[in-house]
Amino acid sequence: MLAGGISAAGLACAQVTPPETLEPVVVTGSLIPRLDGETAFPVQIIRRQEIERSGALTVEELVGRISANLNGDVVAVGQNNEHPSYSGVSLRGFGPHATLVLLNGRRLANHAFSDESGIGVDLNTIPLAAIDRIEVLKDGASAMYGSDAIAGVVNFILRTEFRGLDASAEQLSNQQGGGSRRRETLTAGIGDAQSDGYNALLVVDHQQQHALHAVARSYAATANRPDLGLTGGLSASSFPANIGTQQGLVNPAAPVCGGKTVLVGSSCRYDSTGDTDLLPPDDNLSALARASLSFARDSRAYVELVGSRHRTTFSTAPSPVNSGGLPDGSQITIPVGSPFYPTQLGLTGDIVDPIYRSVPLGNRIEQVTTQQGRALIGYQGSLASWNIDAAISQSVSRATTNYVSGFLDSARIVDAFNSEQLNPFGASTPAGDALLRAAQVSGVARSARGTERTVDLRANRDLAQWSTGTLSLGVGIESRSEFLEDSTTDLGLGTLSGQFSDSKSGSRRAQAAYAELAVPVAKTLEAQLALRVDRYSDFGISTSPKLGLRWQAASTLVLRGSVGTGFRAPSLPELYATQIHSADVPFELPDPKRCAATQLDSDCNVTARLTTGGNPALGPERSRQASIGLVYEPVRGLLASIDWWELTLTHTISQLADQAVFSGDDRFEGANIVRGPVDPATPNLPGPIVSILEINQNLGKLRASGFDVDLRATSSPSRWGRVSAQITGSHLDNWAAAFDGVNAVSVVGTYFGGSFPRWQHTLTLGWDRKPWSASLVQSWREGYVDERPGLDGNPRRVSPYRTWDAQIAYGDDRAGLRVAAGVKNVFNRPPPVSNQSDTFQVGYDPTYADPRGRGYYLRVGYGWH
Repeated sequence: MLAGGISAAGLACAQVTPPETLEPVVVTGSLIPRLDGETAFPVQIIRRQEIERSGALTVEELVGRISANLNGDVVAVGQNNEHPSYSGVSLRGFGPHATLVLLNGRRLANHAFSDESGIGVDLNTIPLAAIDRIEVLKDGASAMYGSDAIAGVVNFILRTEFRGLDASAEQLSNQQGGGSRRRETLTAGIGDAQSDGYNALLVVDHQQQHALHAVARSYAATANRPDLGLTGGLSASSFPANIGTQQGLVNPAAPVCGGKTVLVGSSCRYDSTGDTDLLPPDDNLSALARASLSFARDSRAYVELVGSRHRTTFSTAPSPVNSGGLPDGSQITIPVGSPFYPTQLGLTGDIVDPIYRSVPLGNRIEQVTTQQGRALIGYQGSLASWNIDAAISQSVSRATTNYVSGFLDSARIVDAFNSEQLNPFGASTPAGDALLRAAQVSGVARSARGTERTVDLRANRDLAQWSTGTLSLGVGIESRSEFLEDSTTDLGLGTLSGQFSDSKSGSRRAQAAYAELAVPVAKTLEAQLALRVDRYSDFGISTSPKLGLRWQAASTLVLRGSVGTGFRAPSLPELYATQIHSADVPFELPDPKRCAATQLDSDCNVTARLTTGGNPALGPERSRQASIGLVYEPVRGLLASIDWWELTLTHTISQLADQAVFSGDDRFEGANIVRGPVDPATPNLPGPIVSILEINQNLGKLRASGFDVDLRATSSPSRWGRVSAQITGSHLDNWAAAFDGVNAVSVVGTYFGGSFPRWQHTLTLGWDRKPWSASLVQSWREGYVDERPGLDGNPRRVSPYRTWDAQIAYGDDRAGLRVAAGVKNVFNRPPPVSNQSDTFQVGYDPTYADPRGRGYYLRVGYGWH
């Protein structure tokens, strides 16, 4: 048993080390070094050995196993949002913008591409091979780190020293084909900080993933799923083109249709799902270069360069061509005398705006490239009686979307059709095919750059030695600047049905001062008091206090708890995303003040102008958080921790849904509903709706609570080796939000823009007997109520998702040889069927389950030390 209490080393490895051999360490969530590393706040530490045992090939996959991560963004869904190729972590389900991602305890620039809700750091920019450990602070940490740490912190600690040369390669192949991945890593280092006075380290990591096409998995190959009540993914934009008549859509190919079209009534609807990649091909190159130079009195200067280039290629269905995407006043006409006029349909008059898809050109292919870099110069040492750590850094995120093929210039395609050489119903003339090809555009469609510059100084010292322990103080100051430029090029704006974003630009400056005081109230009781004051150039000053208590109730038991307040400043995209005004939007909802009285179609199916986008007048979100827990180590090698938490957010930033605006609540009159003059025919009623505002605004309250469990057991060494078991899990008791500003909706155990399973965990079983080791890892997510009811009208449940991964490894330290072989998803469990869907993926939830199935991987490494 540890004489001074339970250690962070015990938490991470369930192994006890005598206190006299330990060096003071700073754990995420505190400024003050401690011998035992255990603070009043719950911190999950994932060490390099656990990372290697997990078999994870990407940071996204690794972070996906953090049980507190809920509804984090994944690259697989990037083709249907404004931040393609992005991967992010979302502690407690509060969104990536509420989780602060740090690299060696300091900030990175947020992903340059974002939507009007804002996002966070792209996980693809962090070199997996360079990670020494991950520290996850599952507690609101605004008092220590700032506004974007409201739901917690994920701190990636990179390797600092290495001597020698090490190379490794890894290959994953999936049994059902598609989605294979390979990885190569080179690590080199010289010098020893203690004996030589210097150290230099270089890590280069390259990963490449091949596409997994939707047609390769039966459960996701088609949008025509009447068994799930799903047909919404079938598009009227088709080839052959559909024609609008007073009786509905008709198609000259019906009823045969065929190809990738499905017969619906008298029309042929295009099934675009099969054109999608469940996993897009990507190529990720990242590197870490770090050097340090030691001076007298244990001081050192260091330089750190981190860079990455992540390239993802998205493939989606051929371009739809219809009146909705044409330039103002333009239309496509097939005259009666055209050689392509479908006379067999018995139509009369010219065909105006056929609903077409450019299938002869093939899929739309776009390539998204993200480049991230951070340069940091720092100094660690002592001044007077203070230990100091100072750094200056600049982090830049650049992103571009490049149209490769299949995208059409909206003006050129109109000219091509009006030449009467292009056939929307079948094969064209050679001249028509040439015109269609000439209507394609390629090049940069969107470009963005985000920059963050930071200067910070942190210091700590012991103030006094009391009979109850050491009174310690940690302080820090920082100043940073943020810049964002995100715009669509003229090529992107002129592209028919292009996936372009509204432009965003903005900047801000922020300064902060913070302090932490560790007070030994009694020999077994320590209080941690933290206070942070932030000043933002765009909305002012805010103060965040926090109190934590740690009680060593016995040599085997630690009780801990914390309370605090925080805030989240609106992100630059939330503030400055361009407000877009769309005319004649059909809301298909009744005017709550006029429909019942007038019964007019214009009042009962409102069509009005819609304004969306950012809002420079936003205020910050405010939070309150509390946690209480215990860590118990009854015997050596057996450790358990459980922590209950609650987080409440007020003035949440969101956009009102149409249903809320049209609910009849008088709060939305004037603020979100703009009306015209009173109609003389109905003088007692307000005027008709002319405009709807659904920009970002501060709405109601969000409240979530639950508990985290961490159980670890490790046997004593024997001739048969050492066995270990660990389970880390999170239970969601409550997650309720008032999305209309008043009425709270609980989403626990349901799908609400993402799945909220009540329980999820990772179980790891391990065996070690040098030079061999083996592991078996189970990932479990409890099921939830699906997005839509079943065909019988009753709620439909998505099954729990559980997979097992197995690995066996051999490592000879003297020879420098390492080999690991493993199986992912041993039982080849497919994703549970779900009736949630978006425009591109149908049949399963890509944020909940992995579509690859059973896969086999081999990792080989060799080092010279």
